[in-house]
Amino acid sequence: MKTKYSENCPDCGTVVGKPHYHGCLLDICSECGGEFADCNCMISKRAPLMWSGIVEDVRACQEFGFYARENPTSNCWEPCTEADEGSTEDYEEMRKHCKWDWATKKLTNNQKEIK
Repeated sequence: MKTKYSENCPDCGTVVGKPHYHGCLLDICSECGGEFADCNCMISKRAPLMWSGIVEDVRACQEFGFYARENPTSNCWEPCTEADEGSTEDYEEMRKHCKWDWATKKLTNNQKEIK
């Protein structure tokens, strides 16, 4: 099931444009893009990011077209398009191709073509 925009963070409940509450599992480090609570970046360089209405991994999958669906005959996941029945965001494939850009504070994809 594809994830939609949410006015409130599903973990801490903060609203769009406000920082996540302390300990929120969806709060990400502005320097490395990792989970803020578990990040090893220098605390003085980290800044909380505001809730945008969508989890960053989900946004990247949707923006760059990383979707998969389960093949019922093989019980394996296969790449597909957003429009295909049973499609959902493919986080594993997205993580292979996207990296955190500390300048823009979001995941970017340097691939020219996504299959």
